[in-house]
Amino acid sequence: MASTTNIVVKLEDSPLGYEAASADDANEAAASGGPSFSQDADYSYEMMDLHEQGCSSDGDDHGRRLMYLLKEGSMPRQKNNPYPVSLTKKKEANRYFKKRWTLQFRWLRYDNTKQVMYCAICRLLGTEKAGKTGFISGISRFKKETLVTHNKSKRHNYCRKLMLNAGLDMPTCEDQDMLSVMPGEDQPVDAPAIHTNPSVHMFSADNIPSAIHVQQPIHVPVSEVQAIRLPPRNVHVPVFSSLMTTQGVNHNQQGDFLRRGVHNLNQEFRNPLEPVSSGQAATQAAAQELITFINKAPSPFHVVNECRKRLLAAGFTELKEKEPWNVKPLDKCFVTRNQSTIMAFAVGGHYKPGNGFSMIGAHTDSPCLKVKPGSKKVKSGYLGVGVECYGGGIWNSWFDRDLTVAGRVLVQEDSRVRHRLVFIQRPILRVPNLCIHLNRSVNDNFGPNKETEIVPVLATSVRQQIEAPVPEEQQDSCEASSKHHPILINLLCKDLSVSPEQILDFELCLTDTQPATIGGALNEFVFAPRLDNQMNCFTSLKALIDSCSTKDSLENDPNIRMMLLYDHEEVGSSSAHGANSSLTEWIMRRLSAGGSPTAFEESVPKSFMMSADQAHAVHPNYSDKHEDNHKVALHKGPVVKYNSYQRYATNAVTASIVKLIAKKVSVELQDVVVRNDSPCGSTIGPILSSKLGLRTLDIGSPQLSMHSIREMCCTSGVKQCCTLYQGFYETFPAIDAVVDVD
Repeated sequence: MASTTNIVVKLEDSPLGYEAASADDANEAAASGGPSFSQDADYSYEMMDLHEQGCSSDGDDHGRRLMYLLKEGSMPRQKNNPYPVSLTKKKEANRYFKKRWTLQFRWLRYDNTKQVMYCAICRLLGTEKAGKTGFISGISRFKKETLVTHNKSKRHNYCRKLMLNAGLDMPTCEDQDMLSVMPGEDQPVDAPAIHTNPSVHMFSADNIPSAIHVQQPIHVPVSEVQAIRLPPRNVHVPVFSSLMTTQGVNHNQQGDFLRRGVHNLNQEFRNPLEPVSSGQAATQAAAQELITFINKAPSPFHVVNECRKRLLAAGFTELKEKEPWNVKPLDKCFVTRNQSTIMAFAVGGHYKPGNGFSMIGAHTDSPCLKVKPGSKKVKSGYLGVGVECYGGGIWNSWFDRDLTVAGRVLVQEDSRVRHRLVFIQRPILRVPNLCIHLNRSVNDNFGPNKETEIVPVLATSVRQQIEAPVPEEQQDSCEASSKHHPILINLLCKDLSVSPEQILDFELCLTDTQPATIGGALNEFVFAPRLDNQMNCFTSLKALIDSCSTKDSLENDPNIRMMLLYDHEEVGSSSAHGANSSLTEWIMRRLSAGGSPTAFEESVPKSFMMSADQAHAVHPNYSDKHEDNHKVALHKGPVVKYNSYQRYATNAVTASIVKLIAKKVSVELQDVVVRNDSPCGSTIGPILSSKLGLRTLDIGSPQLSMHSIREMCCTSGVKQCCTLYQGFYETFPAIDAVVDVD
C-alpha cells in the first residue's frame, strides 16, 4: 500500500473496474482545465453515506478504517466488509453528466454501463480519422470545458465534415444498454460514488447497489407502432421520436430501442423507411427529386420541357429569339432553341451592361439508339426497327432490355405545324441476344455489329397479319406509314390522339422502360439511365432556382446568373443549337445591350463558366484503369477535371476560384486526371472557353457505368452538386473580386 503522499486520486472518473484514461484524455482535459490531484488542495476524506445506497453499517467503524488507511498507508483486505471509500474534492464534488449537453453537442453520447461519455462521430470513424482521443473509448471527466475543447478540435471537425459530405446523420449508440432510460432533462446523472486507482486499494463493492440512479425501462406498446416499418440499424425515425420522448426515452436511445424491439413487431414490416434525419433527409430528398426528373425526361426534348415547367413554376418568363427583349435587373427569363436546348438566366439587382455572367453549362442528350428516317425492316418473320447509334454508348448493355420509344412528333393541326412530345410508357421493343449455344465466344469478346445485330424487334409478321392487318392502300396513304411499320405509327397516333395523315415527321430515341430508383443495401446509390448528363441538368437547374429564392441574394448580385443546357454534346456539339454554335454569344450580347459599345467584350473577362459533366469514379473491379493518385470515390464530393491537352478547360486560376467557393459552402472536392496511356474524353468546356474566351472549369459528380443503358452514382453527389452550384451563383462575384489574375 502506498503512503498518503503518493496517493493519486482519480476524481469523478469511472466506477470500479473501468480502465484508466488514456494519455490523450489527460491532454485534452488539461487543455480544458480538467480535474487533477494536487497535494496542496483542500480535500475532504469522508465516509460514503451508505444509507442512501440502501445499506446499513456502523459509521464510526467506517471512519476508523478510512483514517487508518490514510495514516498507516496499509490495511489488510477484509472480504466480509465491503465498505466503499469516496474521496472528493470539495469544490468539484457534484460533477456529473448532464443530459442537456447532448442538445448543444449532437455528437455527444452517454454510456450507462461504463458511465462515460464519448463522441459518436469519432468512435464511428475510428483512430485513423479521428486520431488518438479519449472520446473514442469514452471519458468520465464530466466538464463542459472538455466538450468545448473536443468540439473545436481539428480532428473532430474533420470527421464531422466527412459525415456531412457523405450525407450521413449522427450515428446511434450500439454498445450500451439502450433499454436503461436516462433521467429527465432537469435530473442529472449522479456521479459514480466509487473511484479506482492502481495506487489505492479499494474494498470490494460487489454487494453495493450502483451509485447511478436509473429509471425503470420504459416500453412503448407495440400497438402504437404497428403501422410503421422498422428503421435500418443506423437511423432513427422522427415519427417514433415524439412518441418515445413523451414517454421519457432519451433521443440517443431511440434507434436501438426500436431495433431491440424487432421481435415484438409484426413480420410484415420488412422494408425499412428512408433515413429522415436533417442531413440525410436533404440528401435523399434531392436524390428522389433527381429520379423524378429523369423518369420524366427520356429524351432531350423531354429534358427541356421538364426544365421549362419548373422554371415557369419558379416565376421565370419565357422569351422568344424572334422577338425583341427588354430585360431589366431582377428579371428571370429563359429561351429555348429546337426544343432541345434551353438557356435560363436571372439578372442581378446590381447588374449593369458590361458586368459579368455566372454560368453553368451541361448537355441534354445521352447516348442512345435513334429511329432511322426509314426504319421498316422485315427479316425471318420478324418486324424490326432500323436504328442509328447515337454517341459513344456501351451498346451491348442495350441487349435484352425492355425498350420503348420517346421523342417528338411534328404534327399538322388546324393548318399549323406543332411540336408534340411522345413517350409510350410500356415495353414495345427488344434487342435479343444470341444464345450462348450458337455463340460460344460471347463471354470472351462481345462487340456487336451496329448495323446488322442491333435491330430491335417490334413484332412478328404472323401476329401482325392476324391481329392488326393493314391494307396496302392504307400503308401508302401517308409518308410515315410508307417508311415505318404501320404498327409503330399507330402506337404514336394513339398516344397523341392524331391520325397517321397528320404526322409530318418525328425524332424518336429508344429508352429503357425500367425507371430510375434509389438502391443499394444502405440506399446510397442512384440506379438510372442518362445520369450523364441529366444529373447536371437537374442540379444546375435546381441551383439556379434556389439561388433566386435566397433572401437578398439576387438583389445584391452584380452579375447575370445563367444555366445553359445544350443538345448534341455526345456527337461533338457542332449544330445550330449545340455548344459550338453562336447561340451563347448572341444571347450574351443581347443581355449586355444598353451600355457602352464594348459592353459585351468587357463582360467576358468578368465572367466564369462551370462546365458540369459527369466524372468517372474508380471502378472496384478495374482500379488499374485509373491514375494512382487520382482515384475518384463516391460520396467524397464533385470532381475537378484536369488535362494538359486541354480536353478539359480547368487551369490553376479557375480551380482556385471554385475551391474557394466549395470551402465557403462546405463541399469537399476531388481532382482527376487520366492515365498517360489512356484516352481522355472531353466536354463543352473547352469549346465554350476557346470560342468565347471565358474562364472555364470542368467539373462533375462521380459515377460508374457511364454511357451504359443503366448508370450508377451516389445519392450524396446530388446534394453536393446542388449546394456547390448554388454557392457558385451566390458567391462568385465576391470571390472573383479578390482574385488578382487577368
